[in-house]
Amino acid sequence: MPLRLFLMLVCSVLAPLGFAQVRETYANDAYRGKADSNVIIVRGRGEMKATPDIATFNVGVETEHANASTAIADNAARATQVMQVLSSNGVAAEDMRTSEYSVYPVYHSGSSTIRGYRVSNTVSVVVREVSGLGSLLDTLISSGANRFYGINFAVSNANELREQAMAEAVVDARAQATLLAQAAGVTLGSVRAIEPQTTHYPNFDRSESSFDSSTPIATGSNTIIADVAVIFEIQ
Repeated sequence: MPLRLFLMLVCSVLAPLGFAQVRETYANDAYRGKADSNVIIVRGRGEMKATPDIATFNVGVETEHANASTAIADNAARATQVMQVLSSNGVAAEDMRTSEYSVYPVYHSGSSTIRGYRVSNTVSVVVREVSGLGSLLDTLISSGANRFYGINFAVSNANELREQAMAEAVVDARAQATLLAQAAGVTLGSVRAIEPQTTHYPNFDRSESSFDSSTPIATGSNTIIADVAVIFEIQ
């Protein structure tokens, strides 16, 4: 079978398959126009699911008083309590970082007259034991925190999961190439080239799971996706 006709056949077979498709990558650029390059080019995909074990968020204290010194002192006392709660719940010092501190005047509505001063102190926090996150948030609020935002979940072994996903992607590519070779009546040969594609870290799938506290927190799961383009010889 002429190479051009065979490649047209491969493209027509791959087009509706989604993951098994010929892509404009470095891999097939290397063989474009070479009449002696009898190859199959496929893209494999690997997926790894993981339950988040790290949470990051911002927690803060905002106070306001007519006197600036009073506002600052009140804020400092409440922020100290918040930090103590974090420490007593296993958050390491290196996982707490002041991300914002401000003192500014507050004016009467529609006037240039100052009615008081507002102080804001925000801390970025990394929690490495998410099973107690709901209880921690409750305790922080009761200790004086009145600003909370930016909660995100992550997995600590993301690089390891990415490597496993890439390995699965290569296995998937070989399975697709084997199927195509059998359908075309040719013999699948050795690998000529492998080109890793972008690894995807999609948003977490929000499952209906929560912790035993008055503040339910759903971590869900995350799926790490890796794609590879693989060139196989055919005979």
